[in-house]
Amino acid sequence: MATRDKDPSIGLNAAVAAELRAERAAQQLTVEALAGRSGIPKRTLLRLLNAERAISLDALQALADAFGLQMSALITRGEERLSRERERDVAELGKRRVDWLEGLPPEWELAAQVEPGAEQEAEEGMELP
Repeated sequence: MATRDKDPSIGLNAAVAAELRAERAAQQLTVEALAGRSGIPKRTLLRLLNAERAISLDALQALADAFGLQMSALITRGEERLSRERERDVAELGKRRVDWLEGLPPEWELAAQVEPGAEQEAEEGMELP
């Protein structure tokens, strides 16, 4: 079984934290109010919301209850966010590759930049005895 990266600021933990921040904003709750509703100390809550600390199932359940949501809904929203972010990353990578290829000179120009005689030396080096 492969080990997962322990960095809470990436992956599903970060995506769920972003969804928690979005839900807090949507419900117009202060951090203090959310801490009171969830029973999570304010400092710990800030670390969870900022993806500085891994979100335990107990903490996620307490936050889901405080929002009046199912814990599974928060996880699903986090998975969907993560999927969108990965799709965006792949699209950006593809765009950069196309941009890089478009920036290359034509093949004939690259061929003209080869040192004179280098092609002949390469061919001679490939000859079998």
